[in-house]
Amino acid sequence: MSLKSFLTLVGFLSLSGCQSFEIRDYELVYQYHPKVGGGVTFGVLSHEFIELDDDQMRTILKTAVIMPAQTWSMISVDLIKACQMLGKKCKQEVTVLNSIFKNLNDINSQLDKE
Repeated sequence: MSLKSFLTLVGFLSLSGCQSFEIRDYELVYQYHPKVGGGVTFGVLSHEFIELDDDQMRTILKTAVIMPAQTWSMISVDLIKACQMLGKKCKQEVTVLNSIFKNLNDINSQLDKE
């Protein structure tokens, strides 16, 4: 079974037992481009952004699962599709996160060109 199939299956199984699907206040951490250093942590629902220095980022990376922005984009599209197929309500936070990752990816691309 491929990773995509597995994640889709997990998404369907976790959504099928719920009345509605709602994003919880997941905490995401983004590491800035090496030219900038540090990073930021933010809550999906709280919209609270906290700047992190390089030491804090190194501590987080010891136990982090690395997921590129493109992977988040694919997962979020699959979650929205699963939500709609199951007739569940989906929150707009997924769209907000997609735009955050897209903007961060654009900034990193610009820094790489410099």
